[in-house]
Amino acid sequence: MKKIDLQAYVTYKNLVILSLAALLLRLIFAVLTRHTIHSAEDFLIAQNLVSGLGYTFDINVGATALKAPIYPLFLAGIITVFEQHAPLVAAIIQHCLLGIVPLLLARFARECKAEKLGLLTGFLFLIHPTYFYYPNVLEVTNLFVPLSLGWGILSVLMWRSSSVKYGVMWGITSGIMILTQPLSLPFVGVLCCAFAYKRTYKILFVSLVACALVFAPWVTRNYIVFHKLIPTKSAFWMNFYVGWLPQNHGRSEFACLPDSTRHRIDSLVQIKNDVELEPEYKSAFLTTVAHNPSLFAQKIIWQAGVFWWIPNRYSSDTSLGFLIVRKLPVIVLNFAWCLSVVFIYKHHKRLALLSIMALLYFTCIYALTQTANIRFKLDIEWIELFAVAAFIHYLLYNDKQLTPQKDTAL
Repeated sequence: MKKIDLQAYVTYKNLVILSLAALLLRLIFAVLTRHTIHSAEDFLIAQNLVSGLGYTFDINVGATALKAPIYPLFLAGIITVFEQHAPLVAAIIQHCLLGIVPLLLARFARECKAEKLGLLTGFLFLIHPTYFYYPNVLEVTNLFVPLSLGWGILSVLMWRSSSVKYGVMWGITSGIMILTQPLSLPFVGVLCCAFAYKRTYKILFVSLVACALVFAPWVTRNYIVFHKLIPTKSAFWMNFYVGWLPQNHGRSEFACLPDSTRHRIDSLVQIKNDVELEPEYKSAFLTTVAHNPSLFAQKIIWQAGVFWWIPNRYSSDTSLGFLIVRKLPVIVLNFAWCLSVVFIYKHHKRLALLSIMALLYFTCIYALTQTANIRFKLDIEWIELFAVAAFIHYLLYNDKQLTPQKDTAL
């Protein structure tokens, strides 16, 4: 029997073909399951914005800065054009955005001189069940994942060429990315420091100006409305406070937030906006930590584990669909990543270190605050696929370098 040469199938052409086929399946899935499409705060903010009520979540307390503006504005544009069909159209657009992620993964790795690694990572993304389903949820992850990859590609291009064109594009993309997911701010900051160290001051200045122009309308609006400087969103201390709520940590030993404090803040939510509530959240959080420092340390460790598993609010979901779409992918991917990380470190140390640092950073942030939603891990879960791809590369190419041959470019 003739041996199948799997290496011959790892090409851009095959990745494009499979991505298009997967996109067709995504669109069919979105249409067939349109009644299950659901949304959260961003969609309500978008609806209020389109209805003329302003950028607000709860109209009873007025304006909000609870959410960074890019995703609600994205949804507002869709609602304006498609009205009652907006949820389905938004889901379809999100399926298209995640549909191009395999190609973005391949392009990013190619720019990092790891072409075959990127192709294998793209193929792995195609079979990740959670990313196939998640565009049916109207949440910001669906925009942030392709946006962060686009930013990564621009970052490599700008570093290599130091051209003003790339500087402007990078600055605009950086601003949009931060106003989509504020946790990406340190990545932009680190790269700015790297450009300062490289002494490419002109390109750095152009980039910062372009980025500042993206921020200007949102920062100005927040200062006019709240009389405070709010660069991204107001929900800082809120996230620390929410981590103490029993429904989020799910552990009786961490139930040390006084009921009186919870009831008081619950009542204030009805009459104060999120910006006005931040001092209340801060006081409740710091007081609870001061009285329970060892429990807070334990909760940090516990939440770090939860971040890499399933948030407490989903633990009661024992359906077959949830098992296939989320639980099994988490188990398989975590195990595969632990097994594979040594291979990417051996062959592409810089990409390995960047991946580990990004995963560690997000883990620390959510361990310190709260891990209530599945989408928190999905923002960066695709990063793990690079390591798994490195292990597959080892099996296919017999431990050769991760750039063993040229391939047809996009």
